[in-house]
Amino acid sequence: MSYQSENRICQNCKKDFTIEPDDFGFYEKIKVPPPTFCPECRVIRRMLHRNEHTLYKRLCDKTGVPLISIFSKENNVRVYDQKYWESDVFKAEEYNIDLDCSKTFFEQWKELLKLVPFPSVVLQVCFDSPFNHYCTDLNNCYYCFRTHRSKNVLYSYNSRELMECSDCFDVNKSNYLYECVDVHNSELSMYIERGDHISRSYFLYNCRNCVDCFMSSNLSGKQYYFRNKKLTRDEYIESIKSIEIDSYEVIQKLTDEFYLMKEKTLQKGSMNINIINSSGLYLRECKNVKNSFYARLCENTRYGYYSNRFQDSYDIYAGSGNEMTYETAGVGHNSNVFFSSQTTESFNAFYSTYCDYCKNIFGCIGLQNKEYCILNKQYTKEEYEELVPKIIKHMNDMPYIDAKGRVYKYGEFFPPELSPFAYNETIAQDYFPLTKEEILSKGYRWIDPVDHIHEPTLLAKEVPDKIQNISESICDEIIQCEDFTKNEHIYGCNLHCSSAFRITKLEFDLYKKLNIPIPHKCPQCRFYRRLKTRSSLTIFNRNCMCDKENHNHKGKCEVEFETSFAPDSPEVVYCEDCYKKEIY
Repeated sequence: MSYQSENRICQNCKKDFTIEPDDFGFYEKIKVPPPTFCPECRVIRRMLHRNEHTLYKRLCDKTGVPLISIFSKENNVRVYDQKYWESDVFKAEEYNIDLDCSKTFFEQWKELLKLVPFPSVVLQVCFDSPFNHYCTDLNNCYYCFRTHRSKNVLYSYNSRELMECSDCFDVNKSNYLYECVDVHNSELSMYIERGDHISRSYFLYNCRNCVDCFMSSNLSGKQYYFRNKKLTRDEYIESIKSIEIDSYEVIQKLTDEFYLMKEKTLQKGSMNINIINSSGLYLRECKNVKNSFYARLCENTRYGYYSNRFQDSYDIYAGSGNEMTYETAGVGHNSNVFFSSQTTESFNAFYSTYCDYCKNIFGCIGLQNKEYCILNKQYTKEEYEELVPKIIKHMNDMPYIDAKGRVYKYGEFFPPELSPFAYNETIAQDYFPLTKEEILSKGYRWIDPVDHIHEPTLLAKEVPDKIQNISESICDEIIQCEDFTKNEHIYGCNLHCSSAFRITKLEFDLYKKLNIPIPHKCPQCRFYRRLKTRSSLTIFNRNCMCDKENHNHKGKCEVEFETSFAPDSPEVVYCEDCYKKEIY
């Protein structure tokens, strides 16, 4: 059957969006209606179910034991210590409700949401690793999120296979790194953005296969480059010695220089690597992937964000190793999972969350190794197969309508008010930031930030400039964050600032080992500084800006491409061919 493109109006933002012929084919294949929200509003809706790095202190609702949780006391959900929640004693199926056709399905799911306890955090096989979330296989790690298979790592996000690293964002298979973003297969380097196979280097931007380089950009296969100039080995060593890389004051000046260098650096419009018939930003080894961001080893997917090893799937946020999924957030190793979040190793799961190793479930929370369940209640195979089509029909005949008049029939992800988190607790606030007034006006929920104002024992400006002048006693101090301003903390844009912070023993030892000065900003402020270096989750179409005569085109290059650089941005952006000719 052939389909035609159709323009629709998003029922959330009221803007136009297009449903392509291939989209209609996918929706027909999985038997769901076309979406009524545009792609951006759909990803925000999924992100609203992901609190990835906001932690709270609270008590376990079962044991009364103090714990760290992603759920605040104000979120009105029951929270159990993760170890208890995962034990054989806890059985989520004991918390169930009967189907009630006098209510909409989402009203019933909301009742179940308040009934079933949630785990405090999500960690698997982690040892000596406090204050982490969405992590697996960690050893001696601290304050990491979405970080896996790592050892002795601190303050890092969405990273894998790290050792002896701190303050990393999207970094993989690397050792001894500090303050790095989008870096892979690297070691013994600091302040690197967009790097691959980097060693013994500082302040590099968009470089690959480089050793012993400093304050340079767009290098490939280079050694002994200093501010983008080739030096001899001896010249490079002398130049590096002349810079006090261990001084906090010097690092601040170098950071300013680095940002100025980036502004003047020639940019390649697309940062995709080894892709076939694909479009989007930061795609690696993908085939037939469209309108996606930060996707790796994916095939036949569309509208994916931070997706890894997905096949035949649409509308993804986070997760790995899935096939035939639609409208999911944080799912792993599933098949035929739809409108679900935080569900792993499951098959034929619909409108479910925190369910693992399940088959044929609909509207469930927290189940483990279950089959043929609806709203956590057990049914026979025959009963389940008879009820599910009736539920779908009921969802269409009696849709859920929220306070803003948005209509949710079968085929829509959970309404925002069914998220256990407020908008400003979730990843949505990181990539689509809104003010409190904007959040409330859009019908989302806002939570007032916890008052993190701590009484410092040491001001940031009082911290010695160099690590060699600091003893381990610094770990006993409460250091006031350099960015903290009380009025702004309460009313302004830096609500994330924790006002003060401590240096852990693990952290101090790593700084000593790498000869790094003690930071003057709290971990949260450092995280958001790194986040600002990331490209926006928006694709722009623009033309190459190259006008070089030796680049196989006459006059200005007319190649059009997709990029994260807005048309009015100040950067000079080339298409891939012109970029390669200019750089290599």
